[in-house]
Amino acid sequence: WIRKTALSQKIAKPYKNADPKLLASLGRIGGNLNQIAKQANTLDKDTDKLRVFAQLTVIREQLNEVLDRHDR
Repeated sequence: WIRKTALSQKIAKPYKNADPKLLASLGRIGGNLNQIAKQANTLDKDTDKLRVFAQLTVIREQLNEVLDRHDR
C-alpha cells in the first residue's frame, strides 16, 4: 500500500530552472568574496577588518537583492 501510494503521487517540481550563466557568475563572485574575507582576517588593525567586513555585508545584501529579483 505504501509503495503504491508513494509511486502514484506526482511530485511537484520544488525548484525553478536557473540560468546557468547566473549560477556560474554567482559562483565566481562567492569565490572572490571568500578570498576577500580570508585576506581581511590577516589584517592587523581591527578597524581595517571592520571596514572590510562592512563592505562585504553590503555586497552580500546587493547579491541577495539580485537573487530576489531573478527569482520572481
